Amino acid sequence: MASAPPDLSLASLYEGDWASLKAGYRFFDNPKVTPAKLLEPHQASTWERCASEPIVLITQDTNYFNFTSHAATTGMGPMGSGPEQGFLLHSALALTTDGVPLGLVAQIAWARDPETRGKSARRKQ
Repeated sequence: MASAPPDLSLASLYEGDWASLKAGYRFFDNPKVTPAKLLEPHQASTWERCASEPIVLITQDTNYFNFTSHAATTGMGPMGSGPEQGFLLHSALALTTDGVPLGLVAQIAWARDPETRGKSARRKQ
């Protein structure tokens, strides 16, 4: 299948293909399917590529995914000091010294706990 816009729902992606849609829902509903398990073979290949390099740089960054406009989405947490809701994704990418990407070595997604909103401001007091 050709790549599709990442914001498409499964129903939009597999429109008219009931068997593929059902397979997609079964895949994501399987408790054995976790982000860590999906990333595992990629990480193994990344470490193999790293082994052949004399020096490897590991860069890291945190991205914020804002789902405030998706009111029906559950499991999101507060972002910033406003009403925004979403989650954070921290990734660590291995690169050669020439900037050639070797792959992800780690990736963690989380949503902040709404009960801890304002915690840093209270700590400063």
